[in-house]
Amino acid sequence: MVPDSFKFGGGAADTTMHPVVAGMLLLAITLLLVLPRKYAVAALLAPVFLIPLGQVVVVGGVHLTAMRLLLPFAWLRAYQLHRSEEPFPTVLNSIDKAVIAWSLFLSAAIVLLYMEQQALINRIGALYDQLGSYFLLRNLLRTRADIQRLIRVFALLVVVFAVLMTYEHFAQQNLFGLLGGVSTAPEMRGDVARAQGPFQHSLLAGTFAATLLPLFVWLWIDGAFPVTAALGLFGATVMTIASWCSTPVFAYAAAVCAMALWWFRRVLSLFRWGLVIALLSLHLVMKAPVWWLIARVSVTEGSSGYHRAWIVDQFINHFGDWWLIGDRKFDQWGWRTWDLCNDYIPNGVQGGLITLSCFIAILVFAFQAVGKARARGAGQGRGEWLPWLLGCALFAHTIAFFGISYFDQTRVAWFALLAMISAVTVRVPVYPRRQTARLPARPVPVAVVQRRWQ
Repeated sequence: MVPDSFKFGGGAADTTMHPVVAGMLLLAITLLLVLPRKYAVAALLAPVFLIPLGQVVVVGGVHLTAMRLLLPFAWLRAYQLHRSEEPFPTVLNSIDKAVIAWSLFLSAAIVLLYMEQQALINRIGALYDQLGSYFLLRNLLRTRADIQRLIRVFALLVVVFAVLMTYEHFAQQNLFGLLGGVSTAPEMRGDVARAQGPFQHSLLAGTFAATLLPLFVWLWIDGAFPVTAALGLFGATVMTIASWCSTPVFAYAAAVCAMALWWFRRVLSLFRWGLVIALLSLHLVMKAPVWWLIARVSVTEGSSGYHRAWIVDQFINHFGDWWLIGDRKFDQWGWRTWDLCNDYIPNGVQGGLITLSCFIAILVFAFQAVGKARARGAGQGRGEWLPWLLGCALFAHTIAFFGISYFDQTRVAWFALLAMISAVTVRVPVYPRRQTARLPARPVPVAVVQRRWQ
């Protein structure tokens, strides 16, 4: 059975807010309201990732996390900038539409499935988090320089996390637990501690770092901030190891393998079709279905690959139960099936086939966007590298989704990547800085838009 504390997200029954955290939030709000737009991302994301998700203000049963408290002020600042300097991007691309459809279908399905007040409250909060954070980042990340600044923020964060998670790994004490919101004692696998830092699980901490690896490689190739890039690469590697989980290692390996395919980028379709044919062939010759390969691969002692393969098996066998709007009894399918440690399966069992299709559509549209952008930048040096490495980070997330479902700050990193892909790849009219109350009658030509990424 699903534990009651997990059913609709769980969380503290009362406000849990350390004075240090309250001071960080007040400082972040002040910086959001006074700093220029280019620094707003740092003022928003630094406290979101540094503050554990368990640090909340509870009002009438509603859990206000750091992200939920900061979002209104961030949007207020964005509106002020819209009034005085730059208009909001008003053209929705295919990724934007897929994110909207996915969020709405998932929320509607869960509310209809459970028909409980807590389910409604939970989904209102989820929509607020998902659409509010994604479109805020879409508004803040508009240029190559914006993306560069965001990656530098991530690099500095992973350096801090790497140091503290290394201490946690060896000393078996999580210093973020002193603030509250996470345990002070890390989970143990055998005699080894699985460090988690401010994240809700060691799997999420390692995955957050591993999926950022290609972005730090781009920062290195770009050449403007080599020291920051090197620190980011080092920090991401240390975090992946300190988490001591297989899923982050596989995401890290996926990122490395994807980057290695750079030299074969013009014949990438051969690799894609080769992978499909290989999986189909294995499915035909193996005694068990091909997804049971998950049970045969592990990197660290005590990995639960068998459980992940079992979950996929039950998900496919119970297709008739969940395809319409999901199945509220998925926790009764078998042993520990309440623990959906896979980001594809929850979209199906909680939202039905339509929601799962929307989630997959986000990945498809994002891959298509980076592929087209790389083709447009072919032969133009760094203009080709950025979309390629964004695609490598996207592939790392795609692999990580087989081993963990994002439910903490890691979701913000995922939305940030989608926002970066949209900013780099989508060809939309870009208006110059507003000088008068009226916008120019004609947008800047597309050629000018393309040159800003070269």
